[in-house]
Amino acid sequence: MAAIAQYPTLADVASRTDENGEIAPIAEVLSQNNAILRHIPWRECNMTTGFKHSIRTGIPEPTWRGMYEGVQPTKSSTASVVDVTSNVESYASVDVDLAEINGKTAQFRLSEEKAFIQGMSDAVAAALYYGDNDKDIRKFTGLATRYATMSKKVPASHNVVAADTGYTGTPDGYTSVYIVNFDEFFGLYPKGSTYGLKHTDKNVMTVDAPDGKGKMEAYVDHYKWQPGAALNDWRACVRVCNIPMKDGEVNLQSDSLIKTLIRAKNRIPAQLRRHQVMLCRTEIQTALEIAAYEKSTQCLKIVEAAEQMATHFFTIPIEADDAIRIDEAKIS
Repeated sequence: MAAIAQYPTLADVASRTDENGEIAPIAEVLSQNNAILRHIPWRECNMTTGFKHSIRTGIPEPTWRGMYEGVQPTKSSTASVVDVTSNVESYASVDVDLAEINGKTAQFRLSEEKAFIQGMSDAVAAALYYGDNDKDIRKFTGLATRYATMSKKVPASHNVVAADTGYTGTPDGYTSVYIVNFDEFFGLYPKGSTYGLKHTDKNVMTVDAPDGKGKMEAYVDHYKWQPGAALNDWRACVRVCNIPMKDGEVNLQSDSLIKTLIRAKNRIPAQLRRHQVMLCRTEIQTALEIAAYEKSTQCLKIVEAAEQMATHFFTIPIEADDAIRIDEAKIS
């Protein structure tokens, strides 16, 4: 089943327009090449400084009681976490004479500024995976950072599964596959604000010319996004790491990768297997689709949905997201 969230996604924004027809084109560009932005829901922070929530760190154990024996009271253990939002901004300027040359100034400005919007989209999508607030306070913490070790001292390490067990080759780098429950992993926006990319038309302004030889008149647009991310329950997602890449292809037998993915998806408790999407590099999706084509198997299948062919891993839709890197460090 595709992810269906109770909170709005950028896909919801793309279905709406304001009186100028402005919101839809921007939302479409934002989510065009970044699958995680199409699926992640957005919630308002519950504090001015971020989103405070509790994560469970332990389950209470009951007592086997005999006659006339007492029972010690127990309780579950939790920890309070505050996830933060970040600030991403960009200015775009277009020479007035160039924008007005064909009489369709607004459309031309948007076409020129798509590159700026796509750059912001790519930056936020990358941060949803690799952002690390502990190393850079200007960024929020993403998925890869939350599942970055297999040390048993870290609870989330249970849901980090290595794919290179027994691998003896020399890869160019590594990549990962993420199975994400988008009820438990979600985006954030500041309290009292609105989610998504904000656009301010500064209209015509006098700016420094790019050639450094003086001033010029330009249409100026300001883009601002204040995204963050939170994970309610680390058990709801899983990362398959250490997938070796060589010469732009997966350097691992498909049978080995599929078996590792099966082990990984089953690390997620049954009650948390909802609204899931498998996110991976295009190279991984290609390898899995070839395996689905060549093998008669029920775990990998190509189905028709919304007039498109889509690959599923059991019931989990697979989507390519090239914000996932192919030069990840090996996790141990």
